[in-house]
Amino acid sequence: MVFYLKDGHVIYGLSTDASDDAFAQKLLIKLKEHLGSELGYIGHEASPDAGDLNEFMRAMESHQS
Repeated sequence: MVFYLKDGHVIYGLSTDASDDAFAQKLLIKLKEHLGSELGYIGHEASPDAGDLNEFMRAMESHQS
């Protein structure tokens, strides 16, 4: 999935089996490495609700608890 933000940034997403948390974590790490990013989180059955990079970073924080 690709989500274009109003500030010119892009969010890339993958869909996978949520019951295999270790696999999902590995995919996230590989995706971030491939894109050269340190930003990302796993959100189950939910597209990112972000209009810009700052909103995405707040969403990351909320998914880390």
